[in-house]
Parts: sequence; C-alpha cells; structure tokens
Amino acid sequence: MVSICPKFEKCPIFREKLNLNKDTLEIYKNKYCFGGEQGYSQCRRFIIAQKTHTPPPTYVLPNSLMTDEEIIERMKNDGLL
Repeated sequence: MVSICPKFEKCPIFREKLNLNKDTLEIYKNKYCFGGEQGYSQCRRFIIAQKTHTPPPTYVLPNSLMTDEEIIERMKNDGLL
C-alpha cells in the first residue's frame, strides 16, 4: 500500500487552493501526494517544510527549480523565517 504525504491536509496543492490548471494539480497530486515516500520526499514543498518547520509559501511548487537555499533565502527576505 502506497502512503500519502503526511503534509497533505494543509497543502495548498492537495487542497487545490492554488490557481493552477486542474490537469497540473492532478499530476502534482499523483506524483508527489500519492506517490508514497518516494514521491513526497522529492516534493520541494515537503523538503522546505521539513527544513524550516514552517509551511512554504505558495510560490514554492513541488517541482520548483529554485534550490532549497534560494527558497529559504527568499523566505527570510519575505519575513517568513
């Protein structure tokens, strides 16, 4: 049985709270939310939440091209950390 991401309840991707195309949301959910540990452990949102102990901002998508360091620096600049 494949496990679901432990952060799904509050994730705006899973809850479809972001202004993204439905097909894109489904791809993200299937690959990252329902992809078991192998899926969510590669999700940039999950990774950042684990490192910062705070929910990442909505500009961080599961497949963000920004590095963890870039995201964390931007979060600091935005006053989120």
